[in-house]
Amino acid sequence: MSHKSYPKVSIIIPNKDDWNFVLQMLQSLERQTFSSFEVIIIDSSGPDRNFDKANLVTLDIDSISVHEEKDAYPGKARNIGVSLARGEFIAFMDAKTVPEKDWLLSSLKQLEDSNSDIILGKFQSVDNKLNWLQRIIKANTYGNLVCKSVPGSVLKKSKFNSSGGFIGSVGAGEDLEWVDRLHKLKWKVTPADNITFKYLGYPLNLRSFIIKWVFYSFENAKINILSTQKTLYFILLLILFLYFIYSWNYLFTYGSWDDSPYFVPNLNKIIWSFIALAYIFLRSIYMPIKKKEKITFILPINWIFIGLVGFTIDLLKIPGRLFGLWRLIFSKSNFL
Repeated sequence: MSHKSYPKVSIIIPNKDDWNFVLQMLQSLERQTFSSFEVIIIDSSGPDRNFDKANLVTLDIDSISVHEEKDAYPGKARNIGVSLARGEFIAFMDAKTVPEKDWLLSSLKQLEDSNSDIILGKFQSVDNKLNWLQRIIKANTYGNLVCKSVPGSVLKKSKFNSSGGFIGSVGAGEDLEWVDRLHKLKWKVTPADNITFKYLGYPLNLRSFIIKWVFYSFENAKINILSTQKTLYFILLLILFLYFIYSWNYLFTYGSWDDSPYFVPNLNKIIWSFIALAYIFLRSIYMPIKKKEKITFILPINWIFIGLVGFTIDLLKIPGRLFGLWRLIFSKSNFL
């Protein structure tokens, strides 16, 4: 089958106040080696959006439609986009992405050749279009890893409808829940052979960084029960560990303290210093290296800022994790 005979693809793009990124992404879509597609943008931007939609007319894309939907989270936006789609195939993309030029053609061919139900997107972050803070945040999150994602995915519209769609009432985590559901439905889920897009979506400044992580921590807590359970187990293990450490001198010296060879002086300082140093090393150096960040970027100075941002991320997660624990303990359904 030649690429000219593939049916039309409907590309669904949720957008909220990211029109400049959408325009940049659409410009990259102009270069696709497969051109039989329509673009459906589900826009939930605020009234003060600074973008002239007339710019869309200048693009060399056959069909671009914009549908305004107030307060639509990404899952709801994608569901709406699919309901409006005229193509036999559905493709998902996000605003702050740069699709590879052979994304659609290679995904359609792989979908056919592998007899898969869906080809999952794969992305990698870029460095040259990020400011310094964004690169520090990247080192704490995706790094230079190649990651699987719903954006960049391609499947048949009829197949998507059989999945039940995305959960539309949460602002984060709906994509992971959907993919997990596909596995439970015994779909043949195949990652793309190659990177389908480059990712640009890191907060531009400290304020947007804080707002994003607090929001995500609460929204993920609404749906990610497994992560909440892991948090609960971690807290229980930490309590047991600290109880054991604080009881060491009493348990192993039988009350003799200085007279016992098992007595450890300054035990509290030793333990807390070890925990602090281990945390700094893991957050500042080990985890960024594991995520394939370059040593030349981490050292000699940036490891300090990577560690500070990582510590901030962990702090910002706490309210959401506590909210998740509250839901896990007191909710009757443990779900939405």
